[in-house]
Amino acid sequence: MKTLASPPSIPELIKDALEFGLEQGREATFHQKSQTADSLRKLREDLRKGSIRSKSLGVILDSQMPFINTPINILKEGIDYSPLGFAVTVSDTINASPKSKATTFINGLSKQLTGNALMAVGLTLAKMGLLTGGDSDDDKESKLENYLGKTDYSLLIGDQAYDISWLSPSAMPVLVGAELYKASKKEKVDANLLIDVLTSTIDPITEMSFMESIQRSIQTFQSGSKALGEVGMNAVSSYLNQFLPTLMSQIATATDTKKRSTSGKTQIEKLKNSLKYKIPGLRQTLEPSTDAWGNDKELASNPVQRAFEAFISPANRSPIKVDDTTKEIERIYKKTGSGLPNLTIGKNQSVDSNNYALTSKEYTKFKKDYGQTAKSYLDKLMQTKKYKTATDDEREDMISAIYKYSTYKAKQNYAKEHNIKFEYKQSDGSGYNFPKYYTTIGNQDFADYVANKYNK
Repeated sequence: MKTLASPPSIPELIKDALEFGLEQGREATFHQKSQTADSLRKLREDLRKGSIRSKSLGVILDSQMPFINTPINILKEGIDYSPLGFAVTVSDTINASPKSKATTFINGLSKQLTGNALMAVGLTLAKMGLLTGGDSDDDKESKLENYLGKTDYSLLIGDQAYDISWLSPSAMPVLVGAELYKASKKEKVDANLLIDVLTSTIDPITEMSFMESIQRSIQTFQSGSKALGEVGMNAVSSYLNQFLPTLMSQIATATDTKKRSTSGKTQIEKLKNSLKYKIPGLRQTLEPSTDAWGNDKELASNPVQRAFEAFISPANRSPIKVDDTTKEIERIYKKTGSGLPNLTIGKNQSVDSNNYALTSKEYTKFKKDYGQTAKSYLDKLMQTKKYKTATDDEREDMISAIYKYSTYKAKQNYAKEHNIKFEYKQSDGSGYNFPKYYTTIGNQDFADYVANKYNK
């Protein structure tokens, strides 16, 4: 006669309960054991014991990824809640011990059901225009959207955009839904599209604070120019920034009224500015960041709100300033595939056949002159009868002429301020030479002149 197995003793039940509780706690804080993390940790330790070159690589790895378990486990958790998670659940269930197979399968299936529900929420919010996804696959379109102030992975409430990438991995299913809706408007939904969508929604994880360094290094390698030296400077910057406490950076932000730029002519200057950015008082000596129209990017004017956003709120808030001119530029680009503004205003500018490296202050002034000139004339241009009756191709030519003229004016202002002789010889493509503008059309407004020139 077959005897029934004896029930587990109370001490065994307590032990199992404690192990389960510890595992749930590790999962909630992304500190689960990970073979991948263990391998990276061992690699880092081996590099430290090697030659000077190996030790240097170990230092770079340390600086680029000071945390190992956290990002890997966050990524794994995000996959568990995505449509790919079912395959993970099946694999984990097969490899689980006999007594935990049922629990493993139920937990995995619960994540799948939750993830699918959140994906539906994301798709619905995106359809309602309340949630944005990531960058466009079209590189030019992506740059245009960023240039015009659009924010990725954000919840849109009124005239404000609130970044939700900090919610990763919990937000990943929601973002999958948003990306799926965006992609479905352009192409047929199939397995390949779903894989592309899932891949793109990993971006919020790589943009989180503990992955910033490695993300910068990847972008540096992609740029190609002096990549190794810049990666080394990124490593130095990451190490030095670790000595500045988060509280200091929060105080610096709370006591400032503007967003600041840490750009510089050299890697050393960029390093200095990245440190100044986190130090109260020194942060205010940095140049303000500017938007597409040459306006300073402002933080909240109310000091209480600014303190709340710096010390308490994990979400980055950005005001939404999309006017008719901005909408029209985006529409024309999507319709014609051209008509883009100059999205890469560099710190090196050619004036009268000579190259000048702009200081941070000069660079800010140049961007303001360019953006504000463009906005002023584009606003006027789009109100003219000639523009309103023009074809989209003619409108694209008009917009391009305005942007080229804005570049000319910014260079002209720089030349005047530095007593440089400036003769601008580039035409707008139709034989029109900007220096002859005033003698050619007298007192006629430039916006009217462009409208008449391209729509006769």
